[in-house]
Amino acid sequence: MKPISRLRVIFVQSLLAMMWSLYFSNFGDPISNIQHGNIFWWAGFDPCHLCRWARILMYPLVLISLVGLIRKDTKIAYTILPISGIWIILTAYLYIIQRVNSLNVLSCAPGNPCTTIDRKIFGVITIPALARIAFVVIFIASLAIILQKKK
Repeated sequence: MKPISRLRVIFVQSLLAMMWSLYFSNFGDPISNIQHGNIFWWAGFDPCHLCRWARILMYPLVLISLVGLIRKDTKIAYTILPISGIWIILTAYLYIIQRVNSLNVLSCAPGNPCTTIDRKIFGVITIPALARIAFVVIFIASLAIILQKKK
């Protein structure tokens, strides 16, 4: 696969992650909404403060990868790789503390703790796990671009 194609994968994946993040915040769980016959139900999930920080890392990736695509600049992978790596670690931590509350060493908001599982997609995948999957794809695509350029 050509590096520019991998950059397209990064752009599409980051765009989808951003769109799903915004959808969950504004409308909640799409499966539950469809089951209740209300696609535009304004009762979205209030993200915990760790999720808010994670978004600060997520949203710029859309713009960074878009600029890289427009300029056909695969060097942008050097910027995307560490950001997505940090995101993977953060979402892994969020996933772990959702499973084992006692491992939460950071202070969470009392009304909206980071250990709360808002929804499970298909009954299995939590929102941090879904985000981690997205950023593993971005990380691998960035790493592949970098490794291919070094050959």
